[in-house]
Amino acid sequence: MRFPAFVLAAIGLGVSDATPGLWEQCRSANGTDVACSEGLICVPDVEYYGLCYTKVVDESGQCGGLGWNVSCVNGTTCERQNEGWASCEPTDAALDPAVEWQQCDPEDSGNACADGLMCVDDNDYHGLCVKEEAELWGQCGGSGWVTDCEFGSSCQVKTATYSQCLPEDSQSEDSSSGDDETLTSAPAQQQAAFGLALFFDMSSLLKPLAQLQEVAKTAKEFQCAMKNMVFQTPCDSSAV
Repeated sequence: MRFPAFVLAAIGLGVSDATPGLWEQCRSANGTDVACSEGLICVPDVEYYGLCYTKVVDESGQCGGLGWNVSCVNGTTCERQNEGWASCEPTDAALDPAVEWQQCDPEDSGNACADGLMCVDDNDYHGLCVKEEAELWGQCGGSGWVTDCEFGSSCQVKTATYSQCLPEDSQSEDSSSGDDETLTSAPAQQQAAFGLALFFDMSSLLKPLAQLQEVAKTAKEFQCAMKNMVFQTPCDSSAV
């Protein structure tokens, strides 16, 4: 027995008796479903409780969302792209492992990388295929991930989203050059300090000598003054 729409509304079911079409509501708040039109299926929806959607989706079409998924046409597979979206992708492409720097899913072992690569959880791209062991000068880290470097190199952070494999002796050379500069500057500083000390020592010796010269000059002038007073004879103190 089929009830009219106003009867359903009166008893709180809230679903129209009309057959819903694509993207039309097919489920009420209390969970009552209404059959969708032919070729459609009722899938969960956060805002409308349930919406009518295609049972079988063509290639590249949406086949899944938050809490639901439908079938894909033959030759395609429903692949999750992010938390709220899945699409029908060619089956052959889905079987081929991703190459370096292609996107992957760290939580899905079926979405794997090629040999020699690993899927890292990158903050910007969710998942990326990178080399398990980066070569010298190659990238070994990014936004939230890091890998190993080949022998003779180490992974050094350059920015918040980029790390690079650099020669291990590069850091030691930098530190040794700094030590050489310190050793070179030390003798120069010591020589400067010694010269300054010598200057102060010589100046302290010259002071008494200048005082003696002043006393001698005064004595000569006194002798000339006495000679001039007693003998009335001109006297040159510089010649005494």
